[in-house]
Amino acid sequence: MHKQLRYGRVERERRFLLRGVPEGVPDRIANIVDRYLVGTRLRLRSVRWDDDREEWKLARKLPHGPGGVVMGNLYLSAHEYALVATLPAHELRKRRLVFGSWLIDVFANPHGLVLAEIEDDDPSSLANLVPPFPYEREVTGVANFEGATLASKT
Repeated sequence: MHKQLRYGRVERERRFLLRGVPEGVPDRIANIVDRYLVGTRLRLRSVRWDDDREEWKLARKLPHGPGGVVMGNLYLSAHEYALVATLPAHELRKRRLVFGSWLIDVFANPHGLVLAEIEDDDPSSLANLVPPFPYEREVTGVANFEGATLASKT
């Protein structure tokens, strides 16, 4: 087993720049605040779901082979989140709309940006997925559309 995989999982996803917020009623909605800790590969996330459930987690993504990253999450208490949130970070705020397996992120900063993403463990299935929403272009692997880059620019 690869050392990075011991406490993480391989994440494969595709991302698309949408022309706007898709029509329809999402299955779930969440308000997310991501804090990318300065000088690290760590992301501190606060999630409030539409049913008022809250989650706090600390994550790290590391490159892993073509088209994948190793993702590790550590779930935190509210107190632990508050302590880690005192560290210097670039912040990104978004509203997440869940349509089946598709995640649609509507960003507060940068305002107006709408991205769709989908994950699949099977690289060939993932390669054949087409968004059911009108989109401008695919932005998978484009650094300017990654969370840490977006946060550092806003």
